[in-house]
Parts: sequence; C-alpha cells; structure tokens
Amino acid sequence: MLVSIIEKYGVVPKQVMPETFQSSQSTELNSLLDAKLREDAGILRNLHAEGKSAEELESVKDSMLEDIYTILAFSLGEPPKTFDFEYRDENNEFHRDLGITPQDFYKKYIGLNLDDYVSLINAPTKDKPFGKTYTVQFLGNVAAGNRLNI
Repeated sequence: MLVSIIEKYGVVPKQVMPETFQSSQSTELNSLLDAKLREDAGILRNLHAEGKSAEELESVKDSMLEDIYTILAFSLGEPPKTFDFEYRDENNEFHRDLGITPQDFYKKYIGLNLDDYVSLINAPTKDKPFGKTYTVQFLGNVAAGNRLNI
C-alpha cells in the first residue's frame, strides 16, 4: 500500500520533514484518528439513511477529510510541495536542487520501479482457497491508487 502513497505524494529526506513527538510516539494520534474516523463514518451512514444525495454526502465527507488533514498537519507538520536539497557526493562535490517536488525527488534520488512490488497476504479461507489471487474492493489507501490483490 506504500506504493500508492509514494506514487501520489513522493518522498522527502528526513531533514526536510523531521520526526515530531507525534510521529515517534503515535499511539495517541492513532487513537484520535480512529475515533474521529469512526465518528465520521457513523455520521455519513446516518445521512445516507436519511436519504441525502450523493453530492451532499460527498460534500460532508470532503469537510471531514479536511479535519483529518488538519489534525495530521498539526501533529506531523505540513508536507512540503517543494523543497531545496543539498548534498555532497562521494567525491565531496557539492550539489543543489532548488524547488524540487517530493515526486521528482523520489524519481531522481530513489528511483525504484514501484511496479516491481506487490502486496502479499496469505490468509486462505473456505471461500478463498490457497493458490489463487483475490482483491478486496475499497481496500486501497489512495483514491485511484494501485489495486491490491490478496
């Protein structure tokens, strides 16, 4: 599932987005997010049961996701859209990339072909015998991200 996140958002070096207390001690943040997401899911289910339109539900969901983003940005920091990257290579030559995006940083400095990676889970059941592949609708973590097969 990390593949979809990297493809959509890229990566940054640690000095651009250093650890925070919440990123290294994430139990309370995870609990807060879990509670907030469960609360929001309940609200959306109730609105759906009341017959709200898809557009109304989408608008409420977007507002809820903005709240989640705000919690994460306050706790972990705002992800940079661009940043400057400086380093010295093995020959002690200085290099600088100004205004590089997280996606471009990944392509230039990491460059792994993410299509070479798959998510594997081994959890056979009566209705899903061993030796076959399956997917679960809505299991992914990024809209329009990679389809996950289990």
